Amino acid sequence: MRIRKARKKDMLGIAKVEEGSGYHFGKWNFLKMVGDLLKDKNEIIFVAEIDGNVAGYRSFNKKRKFADSGYLAITKEFQGKGIGKKLLEKSIKEAKKLGCNKMVIHVRSNNFNAISLYNKLGFERTKSEKKGKILKITMEKKL
Repeated sequence: MRIRKARKKDMLGIAKVEEGSGYHFGKWNFLKMVGDLLKDKNEIIFVAEIDGNVAGYRSFNKKRKFADSGYLAITKEFQGKGIGKKLLEKSIKEAKKLGCNKMVIHVRSNNFNAISLYNKLGFERTKSEKKGKILKITMEKKL
């Protein structure tokens, strides 16, 4: 496995990972979503590549002195193998390098695997917010 910065040619692979994540409801244009991320100069995206294919990705947006959560998704085939942890560690390292003093993550309250990972890496719950039927949790880590 190799972790590297995403390139334009990764767009379809990232879109497939996101589409298969089960995180989104309703109709989404994943290619447009990923294309918009890749165009944003403040968006930092890393991919986990296995045998030439995108197995997962992590994005965050640099906003002045903090890194705001973007996305973290791993294909079902590779979930539970530490790829999400490696992607998150890489993004934390990059955010520090860019001068960020904290990273903020937003996660659904029923995404227990992600919450567990964030806790293990030192993120702390700072806020909860109900959006319709979904309870979103905000977690932060000082860098």
